[in-house]
Amino acid sequence: MKQAFFIPGPLPCLNDMLEANRYRGHAGRNRQRWNAYAAMKKQHGEAIQWHLRRYAIQPVQRVSFVFVWHELHRQRDPDNFTSGGRKIILDALVEAGILANDGWKQIVGWSDQWVVNKEQSGVLVEMEERDT
Repeated sequence: MKQAFFIPGPLPCLNDMLEANRYRGHAGRNRQRWNAYAAMKKQHGEAIQWHLRRYAIQPVQRVSFVFVWHELHRQRDPDNFTSGGRKIILDALVEAGILANDGWKQIVGWSDQWVVNKEQSGVLVEMEERDT
């Protein structure tokens, strides 16, 4: 079974995520650590889960992916926006119960493509369930 969904973007790139992980502050009277990376991942993950419900994406056991990244311009390096965005997408798929995990048993592989789209940034995610 093939399924597809589009996530409007841009999603954070790897550099954004690494920078957010470097910044740590303290919040509240109990001085709990606050992690900007976790907040970023949560915010984008919840938005992705909303799109998964909107597209009625069904759970899968083993899957291969094609990611088609739509960038407004060529300012971000492809290895940067694909790495950061893919991490958030796969984690959101696990959170939503679409994938049991994002490990070797569930993910057969993926490919990335990127295009300049001056109208809208984001990523088209195509999933194909695999038997083996």
